[in-house]
This record gives sequence, structure tokens and C-alpha cells, in this order.
Amino acid sequence: MAALSGMKEICQHCNRSEASVLKWIRECGFPADKFGGIGWESDTEMIAEWRKEQLRKKLQSAA
Repeated sequence: MAALSGMKEICQHCNRSEASVLKWIRECGFPADKFGGIGWESDTEMIAEWRKEQLRKKLQSAA
């Protein structure tokens, strides 16, 4: 488990823009939270599991 602190760090880990990550948070259940209104936090393992689940959903809908 590796904690990610701040939107910049989360975006770098995902190799995506802030707009994309924020959209995933709003619309797709991306595992990140804004604690105390100060900054975003997430976790690399949670992101990996979320990505696997998104892929499963995509493959199931294509079948």
C-alpha cells in the first residue's frame, strides 16, 4: 500500500490530467477523497483494484 497525497501525485500515478481524475471521482467511483477540504488522498492498491473493476465492466459490456 502506498499513499498518494495531493491531486498532482494522484494524476502522475495515473498518467492522466486533473480533469480526467476529477471526472472519474464524480462519475466512476474512483478511489480518492478530499480530507478536511484541504487536499486529495488516494492509495495505489485501491487505484489498481478500481482499474481492474473498470476493465471487468468494460469486458462484460462488450460480451
